[in-house]
Amino acid sequence: MSKYVTFLLCYTMIPLKRFLPFFILIAPFYLSTFACANINLSTLQTQTALNVQATMIKIQSGEETQPTIVAQGIELTNQAQNLHNQETQVAVKSYDLTEAYQRLESVKQFITETTTPSSTEETPVPTATATRIINMKELIFSANILLFEDMAGVYNTTRYIKEALDKLELKYTDTKDMQGEFKKQLLAKAPNGKAWDLIIAADEARSIHNSLKGEFFSLFQDHLEQNGAVILETWNLDTLNDNAANSLLSKCGLAYHGDMYDLRFESQVFYTLQPAHPILNEPNYVSLYSVTNYWDAKGDLGDLLKTTSSGAAAAIFSRKPNPAICSDSQQTCWVTLATCYDGRFIIQTFSTHQYDRASMVLLWQNYIYNALKNHFLKSS
Repeated sequence: MSKYVTFLLCYTMIPLKRFLPFFILIAPFYLSTFACANINLSTLQTQTALNVQATMIKIQSGEETQPTIVAQGIELTNQAQNLHNQETQVAVKSYDLTEAYQRLESVKQFITETTTPSSTEETPVPTATATRIINMKELIFSANILLFEDMAGVYNTTRYIKEALDKLELKYTDTKDMQGEFKKQLLAKAPNGKAWDLIIAADEARSIHNSLKGEFFSLFQDHLEQNGAVILETWNLDTLNDNAANSLLSKCGLAYHGDMYDLRFESQVFYTLQPAHPILNEPNYVSLYSVTNYWDAKGDLGDLLKTTSSGAAAAIFSRKPNPAICSDSQQTCWVTLATCYDGRFIIQTFSTHQYDRASMVLLWQNYIYNALKNHFLKSS
């Protein structure tokens, strides 16, 4: 009986032996090509040759070859998957670096805005309406900027606003923390004999007697009425209570609402009332949430504002969610960042150094860019 079985097995294996070498030669290459299309060609050829050689040795020794072929196919498939994963990781890292580079470049490369078709188009037939091309980038980089930053007299930190201007590579006249020099420059012209385009007044140092007050607010309002731009940081509205400050706020559509005092860290993270507002997105996207401990959380951390019906102020940050609960449903209360005068006046009532340096430098860059942009659009 065993002879018949042996004869039958030998007989049936004759066709398989005839075609088996050819099948063995092409099977690993076929399987690896199907599973590993992205494997380097030279690596694939070398691996396939080794696999074929090993398989032929097994044929000569009489070992069973089918499990070997399957194992080789699985191994190559695993190698292909590993290489594919590595390529994917490299692609992701490359995308992230490209995106970061583009964001960095966008800070310096401002968008050129025009009020007429581009120069590549045919010149339109003259009409009764005058047309003018506004090269916003050129205007911003030639702007006359006056800076007052009283943190210049504080030597345990750096000047965030000066850093923002320097990183934008903008020219400016720096009066540091000298109020007398600041007033002198406000009443004078810019070095080129023209009017100031942007006035930056950052009153942050905790000195009640040296805070900006009175006539400074009148000068700010006069500048805004002449289509200029002003960025004001203040923490001390509650002690000013003068007609000049109240007049500027009223014209803007704002009023003093309260004091920020003795707040926990989580209470200093503001609600964003208008996430899509240009101040938070152009040219940088800014999310302000990292609170530092520069100013004592138990002390005076700034002021709160509320909107009124006397102007068209846009509230951007608030200590309460939108809509903030006020006695008047038409108002927005607990405001810490707002803009008015067609976006040419930006007022911040929280303290710059109480928040993450990198975020605040980006935010001040947005202030500067948007204030200037709106100024030049208004003046065109």
